[in-house]
Amino acid sequence: MDFGGWTLDVLVRGLRGPTTEQIDLTISEFALLKELLAHPGEVMERDQLMRNVFHRPWSYEDRSLDVLVARLRRKLEPAAGSMRIGSVRGTGYVLSGSTLQ
Repeated sequence: MDFGGWTLDVLVRGLRGPTTEQIDLTISEFALLKELLAHPGEVMERDQLMRNVFHRPWSYEDRSLDVLVARLRRKLEPAAGSMRIGSVRGTGYVLSGSTLQ
């Protein structure tokens, strides 16, 4: 999957940046990014993301998705230009930016 000069290689579960630097991702970070890239610009509900990434339903007390999004943001956003993972209050997250096709 290519987006804005980045490549998410689903066969080797790797992410390469525009200058071919390798970004290390955990299995969960990879799964979350893959899910968001499959639906660019669409708001992804927390429950849907929890089921697809962690294979369990979301509950109000569970902060694991929020922590995962924060970790992924720290790894991607400084070098990702206009691409960003946005929060949609009370609903979930959305991957947006002019580099997404």
